[in-house]
Amino acid sequence: MKRKNCITLICSLLILSAIGLGLSIIYSDYLYSPTGSLDTLQVMSSSESLENSSVTSVSDVQLLQNIEQWAEKNNATILFKSGLLAGCGFCGYSDWANQFLHISTLSNTEDGIYIADDPDIQAAYVQNNIFLPGSAGLEIKGTYDTTALPPILNHVDFLYPLSISSVVSGMYFTDATDIQSLIELFESNGYSVVSTRQANTLSLGQLLLRLITDSILSQAVLLALGGLMFCFVYGILMSYRDNAHRLWVHHLFGLSKKGILAGILTLSLGMILISALLFSAILYRGLTYLSITDLRRIFIGALILSCVLTILVNGIGYFRLLRQFRKRGA
Repeated sequence: MKRKNCITLICSLLILSAIGLGLSIIYSDYLYSPTGSLDTLQVMSSSESLENSSVTSVSDVQLLQNIEQWAEKNNATILFKSGLLAGCGFCGYSDWANQFLHISTLSNTEDGIYIADDPDIQAAYVQNNIFLPGSAGLEIKGTYDTTALPPILNHVDFLYPLSISSVVSGMYFTDATDIQSLIELFESNGYSVVSTRQANTLSLGQLLLRLITDSILSQAVLLALGGLMFCFVYGILMSYRDNAHRLWVHHLFGLSKKGILAGILTLSLGMILISALLFSAILYRGLTYLSITDLRRIFIGALILSCVLTILVNGIGYFRLLRQFRKRGA
């Protein structure tokens, strides 16, 4: 019996870890966005895209000022990344920068730099609180948390005011709720928005519907998760049935119902902790392309599901056990 219980316990731990891996697959395919919570616009000049060549373009300086005015009017934050420039252009009129980067946006209109909170980067770029004193000569306004940047902006060492950018073509990231007017601003000034991508904001119901209707692969993942949950519930409940007589004997010799409940709670907590450790070891070593924030979301989601499943199935098993005790006259 002890051997059978050990096998059931090991299988249950592996199943909980497998359920977590299933959740990570769903997150990676349907919820993960390399731009985080920001919408993306890829912008090219009309001459590069060979479109709208008849549009008369205003100066890039004026256009960048218009973009900042648009961000202020729409209470939005804009990040700009170009392959031609180091760092990332920035203007912020929302709480996004303070919430995710832990910097204040009050001084974003001044000519200053926000630099990554990395001592090595600061030693390379900064002298006497001046950014690149031999060339740029801009004051350091503060630091930001690099771990909170969207994955597509990883390894960005500094944020400079968008208004001083020397180019307009590149990738723009914004938290604005309506980007259509921003697209029109680019297109009316000689630039083309060649692609847009909106951040994934699926609710739980929308996610389930998409998994059911999207493809055979998504349906297979959903069925596999359901099968794993069924196996977990079935295995634990069968274990209660197999051990009912032994627990009844222990109860006759002095083991109280509260003692049984305490043992079940201890076992449940141990299962949750061990499966969480096993899953975290796989998760943080396997999905290295995800940001720390994304990995934490997956881990917390899997941990919550493990807690709910474990407590629910052990609760059902305990009450079924009490019912059998009552039938036997306890």
